[in-house]
Amino acid sequence: MALTLNGTVYSSALGYDNSVATEALRAGALAAGLCGKGPAVTAVVPDEKVDAVKAVMRNHEGDVLEAHFNSQKAGVVT
Repeated sequence: MALTLNGTVYSSALGYDNSVATEALRAGALAAGLCGKGPAVTAVVPDEKVDAVKAVMRNHEGDVLEAHFNSQKAGVVT
């Protein structure tokens, strides 16, 4: 929720188009919004909606990058 709200507020303040995030949400993203000061957009998406969200994001300028959460605890590498 914070990603979506923050992205909407900053997009408005900076004059960026928020349609990429809005379309990602409609396609099934759990959250989506401006990343940093933009204009990159981040979306958090459940596995079963990845293809749909990537499809709508590809309709916009830029590249779509996919990353996964790392749930491993930090450790010392020797």
